[in-house]
Amino acid sequence: MATERTRENSWVSLDTPTIKKSNVWTHFGFPVYDNESKKFIDKQKTKTIQANLPSFSKYSNSSSRAADINRAVAGFIVSDMRPLGIVDNLEFKVLLQKLDPRYVLPCRRHFADKIIPEMYSEKKREIGEKLQKAQSIALTTDSWTSRACQSYMTVTVHFVADDWTIKNFVLSTKMLAVSHTGENLGNALIEVMGEWSLLRYKSDSSTVAITSDNASNMDIAARVGGFEPHIKCFAHTLNLASQKALKTPSLAKLVSRIKRIVAFFHKSTTATAVLKAKQSLLNIPEHKLIIDVATRWNSSFEMITRFLEQQPAILSALTSNEVKRNVKDIVTLSDMDINDAEKAIDVLKPLKTATTIMCDQHFPTVSMIFPLRSQILDSMVEKAGDCKLIREVKEAIRSDLTPRYRDDTVENFLLMSTALDPRFRSLPHVDDSRRQEVYDLIENMALTFCEAIKVKVEKNDDVPPQAELPEMPQMLGTPALPQLPQLDDINDVEDKSDILPAKRSKGAMEDLFGDVFIVSATPGRSTSDLVHDEVERYRSESNIALNADPLQWWKSHLDKFPKLSIVAQAFLGIPGTSVPSERVFSCAGDIVTATRSCLDPELVDKLIFLKMNFRY
Repeated sequence: MATERTRENSWVSLDTPTIKKSNVWTHFGFPVYDNESKKFIDKQKTKTIQANLPSFSKYSNSSSRAADINRAVAGFIVSDMRPLGIVDNLEFKVLLQKLDPRYVLPCRRHFADKIIPEMYSEKKREIGEKLQKAQSIALTTDSWTSRACQSYMTVTVHFVADDWTIKNFVLSTKMLAVSHTGENLGNALIEVMGEWSLLRYKSDSSTVAITSDNASNMDIAARVGGFEPHIKCFAHTLNLASQKALKTPSLAKLVSRIKRIVAFFHKSTTATAVLKAKQSLLNIPEHKLIIDVATRWNSSFEMITRFLEQQPAILSALTSNEVKRNVKDIVTLSDMDINDAEKAIDVLKPLKTATTIMCDQHFPTVSMIFPLRSQILDSMVEKAGDCKLIREVKEAIRSDLTPRYRDDTVENFLLMSTALDPRFRSLPHVDDSRRQEVYDLIENMALTFCEAIKVKVEKNDDVPPQAELPEMPQMLGTPALPQLPQLDDINDVEDKSDILPAKRSKGAMEDLFGDVFIVSATPGRSTSDLVHDEVERYRSESNIALNADPLQWWKSHLDKFPKLSIVAQAFLGIPGTSVPSERVFSCAGDIVTATRSCLDPELVDKLIFLKMNFRY
């Protein structure tokens, strides 16, 4: 009879005998067959419990499905900065059981000792492979203290990849159990370089640039580690200049009075409610008042700006009957005070705009240090009619910013970086002789790079691949830039050349020998002549739009400037700020919380590394 039936389609559960109470009966049943378009139940044969076991047994430790879920849970913990203890949370376990009843969630120790370290090793290997392909790199570094009163140093690496995009990675967040002397910091940086096999970038003919804050111990650290040039974070420099301006007597008094009013509204629920009602009545944006933080000058700027926006509502709230009886030691601002505050904001606004630009992370920023610095200094020139407060503010900013970046090595490097940015290649902020001197330095640098490549090409084939990279002045990647502010005196802009030309396919001979013999394509001309011609052609080009991407411009002009583009790739990858390292502080604050202050420093390093590099 069985041969007349098609294959079984399903099972019908047995009716549990009334005298049988065991749950095992739920795993038995009769097979159902199709028989001439009709279903046939064969009650002579029952389904065995073994047929059901795969649907109810738990995944083994070696199961690929369990491994995938383990990594997904670890990815959730890392990317969302969740505590490892979440795996002990009852509701989290219930959630996973609902999603897959066969999955068994490992304990937190399994994640901390096995899964996260494995993910760390894989990501480190992946990033290491990308770094080995980089022609030049640069570092940023900064230090911070955790809630457990442990000191950490973060190091990030940056470079312009072959596709002419800036790459940024966090390399290390190491606990420093020693004092933060320049020598100790320099040795710690060398240790990180060695751990990542980056010491090959440091040689007699090449260096690695580093960007840090303005602390004096970092000057010593850069010398001990042999990092050159050492770029002082421009955002930090602007902060120092702004802090001096905020401490001038007239402005400090005005800021203090504004802060006292703002603090009153922050502490009084009644005043806050009345303010909100006045905002609605006067048709003013219902924004909350901002109070400044001593270490962030931007917060003072934002506090004054928001106060001026809300000033009518604030005055109306302070004079209302509900609030007036609780107001003590608060003096409202006069019309003259309001006028001074508005003028102060106008003076400080270029610094705020520059800080915003420099804190981005996808476009070159080192090339903008000198143009922005020059623009800010020009705006700080005293004008007829400036009141006492404005004169004091301008003098404070001018006196603090003028001596910055005047070291010959750093100034030359920054000017070369600016010249290699096609937005600022005309160098409008320097005179003709200085402009010529800068381009002479670029020409010499291009010759040095070409010579380095030539030496490497002539080496034997049995040289290890790591040594085959050209030894160039190593420097690396940076922040991004929103819309650039309009720099009034920048030369005419030609908003074209941003479209990539069709890529020309190479022939077999060109593909094989092009990198070696391309220099000899023009008989009878020296490398020096070819480099000089490239520099002159580059100088004759028009500036591109201020909001254009300089790296994409270089990508589209590689064939036209094959030698000069190598220098541009090395220089434009260097960060103008240490913001990439400082961004780690915020991440670390969410990882090393008050309830997780006892995390092992090695685990902190791995969690921060995975979090910051997870998207890559």
